[in-house]
Amino acid sequence: MAAPTEDWRDKLKVHPICKRLKDAAGNKYPYEVVGEAKSLLSIKNGDLFVWDSYSANIVHCNLKSLLSVSQKESADARFQVLMCTDTPRFDVEGLALNSCGSHLAVWGPRGIRVLELPQRWGKHSEFEGGKDVISCRTVSLATRHLAGSQWVQVRQVTWHPGSPSDTHLAVLTSDNIFSVYNLTEPERPLSSTNLQPGELNSFQASPTKFNISAALGETAVAFTFGPPHELRPVKRPFQIPKSEDAVTVWPVYVVRGNGDVMVTYSEVVSNRPLQLPTQGPLVMYPPAVDNYGVDACSVMCLETSPPVLIVATCDGRIHHCLILPASDSEAKSKELTVSPDLPKYRHPGEPLLYVVESVELELSLTDGNLDPVASELSQDHFTCPIKLIKDPVSTDRYHCCHSAGVHSVALPWVHALHNFLSNEACEFVLPEDQESVVEHLICTKPLYSSPAAPVLGMDIVSDPTLTPTLLVLSMDHDFTALPMSCKYRNPFSGFMRDSSCVEGLSSPLRRIAAEPFSQHIAKILHRSVSNPLLMTNPNTEMSQRECYMLLMRVTQVLREEYVQKQEHAQQETDTRVRILTDQKEQQLLELKSLEQTKNSLRDKAEKIGERLQSCHDNQDDLLRRLEAIMRKIQCRVPLLSMSEKHMHSELLEMKEKTEEFTKNLTQLRAKQEYQQRHMCQPQTVSSPSTHLRQQQVHHIKDILKEEGDQIACLMKQISQLKMETSL
Repeated sequence: MAAPTEDWRDKLKVHPICKRLKDAAGNKYPYEVVGEAKSLLSIKNGDLFVWDSYSANIVHCNLKSLLSVSQKESADARFQVLMCTDTPRFDVEGLALNSCGSHLAVWGPRGIRVLELPQRWGKHSEFEGGKDVISCRTVSLATRHLAGSQWVQVRQVTWHPGSPSDTHLAVLTSDNIFSVYNLTEPERPLSSTNLQPGELNSFQASPTKFNISAALGETAVAFTFGPPHELRPVKRPFQIPKSEDAVTVWPVYVVRGNGDVMVTYSEVVSNRPLQLPTQGPLVMYPPAVDNYGVDACSVMCLETSPPVLIVATCDGRIHHCLILPASDSEAKSKELTVSPDLPKYRHPGEPLLYVVESVELELSLTDGNLDPVASELSQDHFTCPIKLIKDPVSTDRYHCCHSAGVHSVALPWVHALHNFLSNEACEFVLPEDQESVVEHLICTKPLYSSPAAPVLGMDIVSDPTLTPTLLVLSMDHDFTALPMSCKYRNPFSGFMRDSSCVEGLSSPLRRIAAEPFSQHIAKILHRSVSNPLLMTNPNTEMSQRECYMLLMRVTQVLREEYVQKQEHAQQETDTRVRILTDQKEQQLLELKSLEQTKNSLRDKAEKIGERLQSCHDNQDDLLRRLEAIMRKIQCRVPLLSMSEKHMHSELLEMKEKTEEFTKNLTQLRAKQEYQQRHMCQPQTVSSPSTHLRQQQVHHIKDILKEEGDQIACLMKQISQLKMETSL
């Protein structure tokens, strides 16, 4: 089963869905030109949804079905077309599928449509058992709001993460209005927040107002949801707060075009959503003169601990910011100002942003060393919006797509920071030189003079049966599947100071080394620049000079990032092998010396054992002689000891008993002789009968036998005592 898992990416390239999308792209009108990257692709649990702009419908394909077909059968595989009952009449910019996979949002600058996906059944769990064309109920959202002014456009549409029914959509429009809609009431927002206090209603504002705000960068361009917060009720006098009164709100981080980050809070559980004031612009540390860019285009919050806010600008710069909670002094000051006029819940403190690092993406393969003129022109003219996409497989990684290609950015220092903050048993040290890992995966604009070929869609296949894969839809409607790996992760990112933390290591040498040799080699082979896949515009024409520049850049990267680092790693490996060889020879010599010492110690141990046995025998002989001497000395002592006196008294008692037993025995013998004589005499008739019964005779014999045994035992004891006293 391992081979089909690796082959489904190749089978997708010949799938009929690619032919349909290419045919639809060929039927477009010439003036339909794509200038920026879009999100016309969405993947959930192996289900691929792609927007067909020519027929204005959704094309669905189950990627898991490719595992059970061969390479030839994949060319005849099936796909399903989901038709909208209310067809969008606007340019679609993105697709958004909710977490449970029941609704699919299709949105663009001038409208929002939500498709209710049909039921599934059948072998591959296809919609309505596998019908080719299915009509889906379509709901139109915020039509009145968008139709009220031609200057109002949709900036971003995202499903609300706190929706209990997964039917709430968060919408950001160009008039600085953040709204939350429920599909049950598509024209009436559940909550609406003005992100620019003091501004008039969007229906009453003039177009000039929007143009000036956009020119100054004061309009909101993107938003993202952060981790939820739990609001506790305000403690009021003579009132006991209840635990069930707590409300969970979701912070919404909104970025403006000038780089300012605002925070508003959204809640969709209660019947009357809370209206908390908008906070911001948030203070960013350390402060910068240009406020970390004046052309922000996207924002995203990583679900890490602590959370990381990603802010991207159109010039290819990305800022990684830690979201820090408000200080305790501010929270206490708010608690001291409690009055009956305050709201029911305490407002959360305004967070702070700490910029850990800034990353600059490589939007073109040429640099100033190869073409100074092109580099100068690019810095002044070449900019493009960047879309940020989370990686569901790894929380500390995200992906970027834009009109110049695709990048992948990993933050290994987040894992080290989490260990540093959460581990209490050991002291972890944060590596100061650990930076983010940026991979240039796909390049669609190798030169600054090349026409743009923006990415039409990008998403991550997170199903374990398909293996983690980054799926990219290029401008020519070809799918590019890139396997995702976690090589950037470093299990020794936080070095331990406490020796108790390394007691589990088997080798004592590992406790001495600061890092393993494999990690040292991995650091040497780490590439800061890579050669991406080239997916240029079909109309791209490059001169010989441009081809030479591109070749020089690729050669330079291969030389600096591959060959030189591999040679360095080889030198380190050879040095390591030489050192280990010398250590091995020294250890072999020491082992030989230890073996000789072992043999000599064994011989000495045998000799010592023989001497010990002879000493033990001599000791036993001396003990026996000593006992004999002590016995003789004791016998010649004129005074009796207590034991001897006690024994003498016992002998006297036994002597008296022996004399008494002898006297009794003499009497018994005399009686026995008398009885025998009497029995032998003839008896007369007149004499009375003296005959004993048989039972009496046996009883007398038993008594005599017992007394005889006792007398014999006493005589034996007397003779033994006589022998002992004679000594």
